[in-house]
Amino acid sequence: GDVSYGDGSIRLKNWSGRYGDSPFQLEGEIDRNNIKNLEYALRMNFPELVHTDFKDIPLFKEFKFKGPAHVSLELNGNLDSFNFEHQADLAQVEYEIPGFIEKRANALNKFKAKGSVFKNGGIIVDSWSYELGGNQVTGTAGIQDLDNPEFTISMASDNFQLYPSGQFFRFLDAEMDGTTDFNITGSGNFNKFQDSIFE
Repeated sequence: GDVSYGDGSIRLKNWSGRYGDSPFQLEGEIDRNNIKNLEYALRMNFPELVHTDFKDIPLFKEFKFKGPAHVSLELNGNLDSFNFEHQADLAQVEYEIPGFIEKRANALNKFKAKGSVFKNGGIIVDSWSYELGGNQVTGTAGIQDLDNPEFTISMASDNFQLYPSGQFFRFLDAEMDGTTDFNITGSGNFNKFQDSIFE
């Protein structure tokens, strides 16, 4: 890739490399006017992110999936706190959250999120959307501390089609049909997800 310097900034263009077993591309700018608090705007693209490369990310280390995920990520801020915008195409991915969802490969599946990460390790997701089986669910979420991942979440959907969603979501009866609207809030801890409360 290319690196250029000027006006107190470092510009990265067409960088490529590997994060573990996953290839990635990187572009962006690092403002080095305040060397003690570097500001950056980076764009990363992972065309084939694999499960083994989640092992060092506390929130995702227990998340198991098979198949490559296409993930893009934009980061703006500094090492203490930053804003992010995340998109993932999970069509080729097979994954399961026991008792909740089981998704096989080759099904349209997208996830988007936009929010902030703070110095104390907390995450606020201002908006997220999840598409699967012709349905879209949107909402907000928050985790106060990644070391103790207690979370709050809200999710809503209009005209949620019960069929074919029953083949993915374990809490839906596969024989159910029709559409529904819902607005759900929940809280719990990712380390004890089965004890979470939703209403």
